[in-house]
Amino acid sequence: MHYQSEPVGCEQFLNYLDKLPWCKQGDNTLVAVHSFAPEMIEMIKHHDVKVYPGSMIIKMTKSTLHMLESKFKEGEPVPLLLVWKEDGLEISFRTHKSGDFPYDTWNNPAGEAYEREAVFILTDELGEKAENCFKKHLKTTKICPVTVPKL
Repeated sequence: MHYQSEPVGCEQFLNYLDKLPWCKQGDNTLVAVHSFAPEMIEMIKHHDVKVYPGSMIIKMTKSTLHMLESKFKEGEPVPLLLVWKEDGLEISFRTHKSGDFPYDTWNNPAGEAYEREAVFILTDELGEKAENCFKKHLKTTKICPVTVPKL
């Protein structure tokens, strides 16, 4: 249940991904903790959202997109966790109690209980340059610190 994004948006999105501070888990997983920027918001707006716990799939709401945009404009962008594997990129975030995400979920079992939303974008949707960008980072990125659990 993914929808094609505009190629121009993909190009900007890949440029954004290319600049993130990635770390590597194993031979095929990249992990980054960052915050929402316009490129991210643009990329996720036409995708379904999986809500955890429970894995319920819902449509991306306009109110969530508006909140993400407002927080960015206010200088308090919502933190996110990116997990990039060969088949695609998962972008996870919380709309409530988001300030310490994802660190509180890694260090405190109570943090895992908070509702988390995730958007999955297939690598194919990101355009032909996505695979090369992914492989480049796999080759050049350092291993994640032990504080980052296996994702």
